[in-house]
Amino acid sequence: MKRRTALLASGLTALALAPLPPLAPAWAATPSPPPDTTAPTEPAEPTTSPTGNGTATPTNGGTATPTGSPTGSPTDGAAAAPFGPGCADLPQSGEGSIESMSKLPIGDAIAQNPELSTLSSALSTAKLQDQLNQLQEVTIFAPTDEAFNSLSQEELTNLLQNPTELQNVLGNHVVEKRVTKNDLTQGPLQTKAGEQLTVEGSGEDFTVNGEAQILCGDISTQNGTLYLIDQVLMPQ
Repeated sequence: MKRRTALLASGLTALALAPLPPLAPAWAATPSPPPDTTAPTEPAEPTTSPTGNGTATPTNGGTATPTGSPTGSPTDGAAAAPFGPGCADLPQSGEGSIESMSKLPIGDAIAQNPELSTLSSALSTAKLQDQLNQLQEVTIFAPTDEAFNSLSQEELTNLLQNPTELQNVLGNHVVEKRVTKNDLTQGPLQTKAGEQLTVEGSGEDFTVNGEAQILCGDISTQNGTLYLIDQVLMPQ
């Protein structure tokens, strides 16, 4: 395991010396203004009740008491709490915590997470981290360090010695839209590498392509969603 990790680290360092072409020419999307979700509300009419002397007086000064959610605050589609058996392994506060990652663009959130150091190095080597940060809506199925360590020696060597293959593999973990837990099983997900990912499961137990388990999912970042998985998704 230590030999494989050392090989991966040295290979990524060697790849960083050579400039790589971008994975796709249209990674960075043109920002668009968010939709206006604030709906006008009708003024409430004063509520009155008899006082016993024939005169009706307002029971609350003519001011309606608000009920439900405040106007302009979304009540549907709000981000749910992250799920999965691996969420407890993340830092509870500070760098790499769920709260900290929610305040960062997705590439920086990956770089900050201690479980994703190998993926962060690979993205940096492939010069994709900044492009991920610039996307408006993105979801990344992020292999943990242990996922990279589980690759066979042959797979690891081929990946590190072939920059084009490295970009293709990384792109197979990127979906250019925000995928929530409720969206996971609604159909195949198209990746930047042109492959399709199929997610199955329910509750706390989901798998990607029938093999990779989601360890901690639905982690919100500034511009996307993270799903930590226990295997590297190799293109078919």
